[in-house]
Amino acid sequence: FAVLPGGTNAIPPSITAQPQSQTVAQGSTATFSVTVTGTAPLIYQWRFNGTNTSGATGSAYSRTNVLPADAGDYSVVVTNSAGSATSSNATLTVNSSPVILTQPQSQAVSAGQDATFTVTASGAAPLSYQWRFNATNLLAGATASSFTRTNAQSSDAGNYSVIITNSAGSVTSVEASLTVVVAQPSIIAQWNFNSLTSDTNSATGTLNPSLGSGTASYVGGTTAAGSGEFATGSGTDSNTTDNSGWNTSTYPTQGTGNKTAGARFNVSTAGRQNISIRWDQRESGTGSKYARLQYTTNGTTFVDFPTAVSVASTSFEPKTNNLAGIAAVNNNPNFAFRIVAEFESTAANTANSNYVGASSTYGIGGTIRFDMVTVSGTVIPTDNPPPSPATLSAAVFSPGQQFQFTVTGQAGSNYVVLASTNLSVTNWISLATNVSPFTFTDTNAAAFVQRFYRAWSLP
Repeated sequence: FAVLPGGTNAIPPSITAQPQSQTVAQGSTATFSVTVTGTAPLIYQWRFNGTNTSGATGSAYSRTNVLPADAGDYSVVVTNSAGSATSSNATLTVNSSPVILTQPQSQAVSAGQDATFTVTASGAAPLSYQWRFNATNLLAGATASSFTRTNAQSSDAGNYSVIITNSAGSVTSVEASLTVVVAQPSIIAQWNFNSLTSDTNSATGTLNPSLGSGTASYVGGTTAAGSGEFATGSGTDSNTTDNSGWNTSTYPTQGTGNKTAGARFNVSTAGRQNISIRWDQRESGTGSKYARLQYTTNGTTFVDFPTAVSVASTSFEPKTNNLAGIAAVNNNPNFAFRIVAEFESTAANTANSNYVGASSTYGIGGTIRFDMVTVSGTVIPTDNPPPSPATLSAAVFSPGQQFQFTVTGQAGSNYVVLASTNLSVTNWISLATNVSPFTFTDTNAAAFVQRFYRAWSLP
């Protein structure tokens, strides 16, 4: 102790309440305080990591708008005429708010493929993620640093973003747009039954496909009609001078052979999906009113399409059975289908286990005629070589005010050309898809005051 003037003993400082460690969010205020006994006046000097802090000379010290650099050890030295006392260290931990290091990227995928968005962020753990689609929170589970939209369809196209949150705050990413390119179905095989070399005679024809490859055959004892294997075809055929249809007859006797007799078509669907079958069909008055399309995935066992077809007149009627929801028929070299006569009981859910004629009494000599039998599907997307960003050549106007440029990217990779009138992330539409390099021509450019173009690689 010290003796003050006048003979009073001075008491050195004694810390009775130490400054406390704390954790605060970035941008907030951290305050440290100390309680001391001893003879006045008491002098305080706060220190940060062992170094005096200018102006920090009170019993409490506040650090405002803290940053990660302010994290460390804080202490105070208290002095009077009798001596000094140094507090213990109080550790300041600063929880930094999330910072996005890598934003999610826009992309284009083919329908049915997966699209994955990823974000990279820093900040005090734990970081919480919530992905959004068109500014709406996604379903439960979209709460990781990446989000995958599986089996993307047209309805999934739009803007994806993510909100990242921790105890210090939150941050929202930029919007990454997803473009879903829907492949248009194309014909795998088609039978128009016209003569391979036009002879202007609808009574002649062929069972060879007019497009693609495959086979057509009688099944279940059917034969060519007595009037001839071929007869006038449907109006769907654009060939008006040599339009033939396949005329089948010799169907089972009444009450026998339900869904066993008709016409069979073998078509490989390798490399294709979303299979659809359309055809034109007509009956003679004594031909079976009801028929059923059946399909096989192994070439031998046939399965009924869920609904039968009905032809109640002697004129051609168009029929379509869409097999897009049946995965086993996709990419199948053994795919085949047949169209067979059916009892009314199984076709229309009645008690009549017999064939019904289209317009009169059923007879085995009745005919069912087929035309424009068409099998179509979309190409199954395949992996391309690793794509690189595309470059667009300087655009030129071709005759007729057409806008033309060249798209050059990874050779052999697919690229989709998109256009927008105002650069809004929601206003881009796909115009064409092709393999790099290729020349794109916008035949409708003159209809717009301005139009922007870009090309994205497809996976």
